[in-house]
Order: sequence, then C-alpha cells, then structure tokens
Amino acid sequence: MAYLTYEEYQEITYDTSLSETDFNKYLKKASAVLDWLTRRFYVMNDLESDHEIRREAFKDALAGQVQYFGDSGVMTASDMGEPDSFSIGGTSVSNGSDSSSDGTNNDLKNMVCPDIYIYLEGTGLLSRGVK
Repeated sequence: MAYLTYEEYQEITYDTSLSETDFNKYLKKASAVLDWLTRRFYVMNDLESDHEIRREAFKDALAGQVQYFGDSGVMTASDMGEPDSFSIGGTSVSNGSDSSSDGTNNDLKNMVCPDIYIYLEGTGLLSRGVK
C-alpha cells in the first residue's frame, strides 16, 4: 500500500502541475528515500494507525520529496550530473569517495529534499539511537 495518494499530495502541496502519472513515477523513489531516512519505521509499523502528528508529518515530508523530484527531475545520484573530477587551469578537483566519515552515502543525502528535516524533526522518525 502506498503511503500517499495523489489527492493527498495535491491537498498538501497545492501542486496542480504534476500529473498523476508523474506522481506515481516519483512516489516509489520518494518513499524509498523516506524509508531510508526513517530506518524503515513504516515498513514495520502501520502508518494509518500511528499518532496523527507523526503520520501527518511523514505524509508532508513525502509530498515534499515527490515535489522535489518533480521540480528537479532528479531521481538518482547519476541524474544529478556531478562530475567525478574537473580541472580549471592548473587546479584539479576530484570528488573521491561517495561515503562520508559517518558511514552514510553522500549521493543519497544529496537526493533528499532539505524540507524533509523540517517536517520530521521532533517526531522520533530521524532517531539513530539503539533500539
């Protein structure tokens, strides 16, 4: 079952420019991004029976991620078009590793809509504590 319907998306974002076909195309990847960020909380728990404040925050974040994909047209790290290296004059810059010192993948972080953190902060969904 999808976390968000097209009607809910339109209600949350007031976005009428994204077709239902494009919404469905972006929803699966946006859901995967949120599952990654929330450590798959709603894979193991029922979204609809969760506390309203957390459920609505998650749906707002998901709608924001779908809209981010729709506005940018970016759904993968390779779509971002960042070069592995480039040179200007005598200076060369190389991106090197895709992993940061905390073990997370920087390409994934770059695909996340910054507004997601506004919606999810304080819900416990971003918690990285030991269970």
